[in-house]
Amino acid sequence: MATYKSIRYSPLIGPGQVLLKTITASSSSNLQFTQGITSEYKEYLFVAAGFHPEESNKVPQFQVSTDGGSSYGVTATTAFHVVEHAEDGSADNVYYQASQDIQNGTGFQSFAEGTGNENDSCMDGYLHIYNPAGTTHVKLFHTSMMCQRNSAMAHGKASGYFNTTNAINAVKFQLSSGNIDAGTISMYGLN
Repeated sequence: MATYKSIRYSPLIGPGQVLLKTITASSSSNLQFTQGITSEYKEYLFVAAGFHPEESNKVPQFQVSTDGGSSYGVTATTAFHVVEHAEDGSADNVYYQASQDIQNGTGFQSFAEGTGNENDSCMDGYLHIYNPAGTTHVKLFHTSMMCQRNSAMAHGKASGYFNTTNAINAVKFQLSSGNIDAGTISMYGLN
């Protein structure tokens, strides 16, 4: 009789990806990756799982650093859009959300719209940064995050670039306000 081993599969995480670090939130104001982003890998993937806010409708955000996390606020240009579908079918929307964009600014970029803080609510998704340690080009990125909010599924996507040729060597994740009650973020280096 054949024996099968169950494995977790994601099209984003496979044989060419190396898990570098996982941080677990527990009533945390933010989660920071201040080590491990080097020229060893050309791409880095940050996977958020079970991200749960302490307060409802807080927006997950990120920003990067070129000084090891001493400061965050690298200038970025981004676009943000959402696909939404309500449980009762009353709302099926695809929309661009200019209020979540950054126009050559230094604010934190949103991943998704906020979710509830009910026990069954959470957000899952990823941030993919290309060649953060490079010193020739700007740093391109894209995100994808799913959440449940107001009895609807919302899929937020952001893309853009950090307008620096300096090496990015730290990433900070937070909510628009309040603490991250639970969840993990794992950093992978991509071969």
